[in-house]
Amino acid sequence: MAVASDSSLCRESELWRALESSAAYPEDRAAVGGGVTHLQTHISNVYLTPSRVYKFRKAVKLDFLDFSTREKRNADCLREIAINRRFAPNVYLGVAALRVEKGVPRVGPIREHLEVSDADGEIPEHCVVMRRLPD
Repeated sequence: MAVASDSSLCRESELWRALESSAAYPEDRAAVGGGVTHLQTHISNVYLTPSRVYKFRKAVKLDFLDFSTREKRNADCLREIAINRRFAPNVYLGVAALRVEKGVPRVGPIREHLEVSDADGEIPEHCVVMRRLPD
């Protein structure tokens, strides 16, 4: 597993908590009134709004997968969409970029492709966006 400094772990933890705010999902109108629930798996941080699911890969390297770099995590988002759309085309909506602007995280619009780097050359983190199914 990748090792990170205490300060980067603290910033990452703050980021995941900030994504629990409906303000982080300006493209998802249902998040504003219905709130956001945060779940974790061993490889993902998952955020549920009343209408959507946002799944972010964790920066981990395990015996059976390697998400240690942003490029690997982003590529896996595209792979998940391509594979799972064959079986559930109405569920897998696409990918969305996560950008932090002025210290505030925002999940962008759903796209079919990864967004490119910004003016500073920073490649954004991406998530898989799915239609939320009944519990």
